[in-house]
Amino acid sequence: TRQQQNQTNMSSESFELTPLDRGPIALVSIERNAPGEDVSRDTEALIFPGGRNIEHDGEREPEMLCSFLVQVLPSLILAGCGMVAAGLLLDVVQHWELFIEISEFFILVPALLGLKGNLEMTMASRLSTSANLGELSSSKRYVVIFHNLAVVQIQAITVGFCAAIFSIVVGVIAHHEINAGDVFVITASSVVTASVASAILGSLMCLVVVTSHTCRVNPDNVATPIAASLGDLVTLSLLSSTGLMFYSTHDMMWPSIVVLLMFGAIIIPLFRFVRTNQTFFAILCTKSMWVSIITAVCISSLAGTILERFVVFFPGLAVLAPIINGLGGNLAAVNASRLSTAFHLTGREPSDMRSTMLLFFLTIPISIIFLIFIGLVNAGHTSITPVFLLGYSSASLIQVGLLLPLSAMLVRFVWSRGLDPDNIAIPFVTAFGDLFGTSALTVCFALLFQLGDKDKDVGD
Repeated sequence: TRQQQNQTNMSSESFELTPLDRGPIALVSIERNAPGEDVSRDTEALIFPGGRNIEHDGEREPEMLCSFLVQVLPSLILAGCGMVAAGLLLDVVQHWELFIEISEFFILVPALLGLKGNLEMTMASRLSTSANLGELSSSKRYVVIFHNLAVVQIQAITVGFCAAIFSIVVGVIAHHEINAGDVFVITASSVVTASVASAILGSLMCLVVVTSHTCRVNPDNVATPIAASLGDLVTLSLLSSTGLMFYSTHDMMWPSIVVLLMFGAIIIPLFRFVRTNQTFFAILCTKSMWVSIITAVCISSLAGTILERFVVFFPGLAVLAPIINGLGGNLAAVNASRLSTAFHLTGREPSDMRSTMLLFFLTIPISIIFLIFIGLVNAGHTSITPVFLLGYSSASLIQVGLLLPLSAMLVRFVWSRGLDPDNIAIPFVTAFGDLFGTSALTVCFALLFQLGDKDKDVGD
């Protein structure tokens, strides 16, 4: 329907677009080309937050790129701080008895950390699109927010249960045994972590999107990275603490069973609430969305399997995996969110992809900043030497170089099938970010191990 409306609008001499702020309706003129002319000669005017019309005339575009950089860079740095904190925490908890005795928790880590991409960043993308379409400036604001939170909570409990089952199955295949107490500890920890983390981060996302929209900042540039800024740390803290709590009652099992039944019962009133709004009920019942989320969890769990397998040989993976996975996923998620909004507003992909190239080249400086910080605090079991910086940077560039075109391809493909990229593309993007990042980082460690003195400090 949006594509048909866009085609109808483009056929007229002029049409009206509602700007992203609360200002008056702006009239945007389109200079029609003769048949066979290059469409790139059209004079297009895009309306951005603050009522600024940025025309593709070759003169104002640098201002747009600078504005994009000013908005996205602080949020990426903030997100990186959260990833570094999560990495430092994982470096500590990997030595806990919980993670040693029940190694399936390592498989859970990327899957549950990836929930910020599967759920919160997806919700942030939906809210950003709603803000850019003017839906958060009306009386429908609270309806949109509360129904989004309810949908995410149902998804979190369900996906947390599925992630636990997948990690248990992988653990049984790898170790050929697992006891009932471990099963309930893993499942209860996963469900509680997913539910509580989604409630906290979902509320934060609503606040960020509404605030950025009010301040005339494009939510697409800031919402998804900020979703990751606290996402990794909050999720890993919850997983470690709840896991430790349930592990202390490992022999009784009934506390874990009671908690699972309680969270299962929460779904019923939430489902009834979502059902009162047909738009969000349709989102909740969309088969393609559930397929994308469950598939993304499985892909992230594969990254967790790699982490579980090699973290014993390379302890430094525990610190650096959340950083490389999170940064790559954030950059690709920003790209996917911007492309999704462009399709919703204009029905087509932006012709100028310089913002995508800027995201790619931001990979190295941001990575180096956080690696230097890790070196200064003597964390990670790895010396941050020039050789290690070169290896890590290469792995990060390969990951982001794969993710950015993949995110564009996914958004384009989903839109062409008449589906909403906000609900489907980002889960795949962040999941592949986990898989590509963990794989590339493991290969980097293995190569440096072979080229060096063959000890656990691969940077030395």
